[in-house]
Amino acid sequence: MPAADLVFRDVVLRGYWFTPWFEHASAQDIVTTYAELGQLVLDGTIRVATEATYPLEQVRDALAHAARPGRAGKVLLLPNPEMLGALSK
Repeated sequence: MPAADLVFRDVVLRGYWFTPWFEHASAQDIVTTYAELGQLVLDGTIRVATEATYPLEQVRDALAHAARPGRAGKVLLLPNPEMLGALSK
């Protein structure tokens, strides 16, 4: 982000690091948060562009793909790709 946007357009940039919250949250807060996040992923509110998926057996190919410049999404390793159909039911 150009410094001029921060100064002249009154843009505020604030980061958030999950780890400090996680270290102090109760077990129930963590379970509740993951349940809420899971629902947001399922209903499409939270989504991430995925460019490619690879089974673990192709980890070298996945790493090479992830290192390419100009990707349009994440490169994911699927530990159990045969289970994808079962998860979508």
